[in-house]
Amino acid sequence: MLKDSGKLTVDVRNIPKGENNQLIRNVSFEFGQVGYQTTLARFTDGSNERWSIPENVVPKPEIDGTMRLDMAGFKLLKDPFGFEMVDNDSGKTIVSSAKQTFIMYDKYMQMDLILPSQRLFGLGERRKEFSLTEGTWTMWANG
Repeated sequence: MLKDSGKLTVDVRNIPKGENNQLIRNVSFEFGQVGYQTTLARFTDGSNERWSIPENVVPKPEIDGTMRLDMAGFKLLKDPFGFEMVDNDSGKTIVSSAKQTFIMYDKYMQMDLILPSQRLFGLGERRKEFSLTEGTWTMWANG
């Protein structure tokens, strides 16, 4: 790991690459509301179908199509790609990936986020309610 401007990063040159861990060049993404307080972000390979844990083993949350992302203060950033969630009442940023590292391989993904407050609850498989503390968080994909 490298220390770069106060954050921990991985030197991507050291990530094993090859037939079993290819760089994803066509990332497909999906954002949606699961409920009033839960936003789902899903990143997959847009060119190849990837193995996923069977639904009967680990049920995946479904996006509620009646809810709009702007209700949660969601903004998609296009150049460069990123996203942020803003408190609709105060205008303060809750979470942002603007100008942060995003790397996706078949078996590795790094996404740095700016969390200006502790108002974000749970990342990845951490779906129970607890406030995130400062530091580096490891997330494991559930599907």
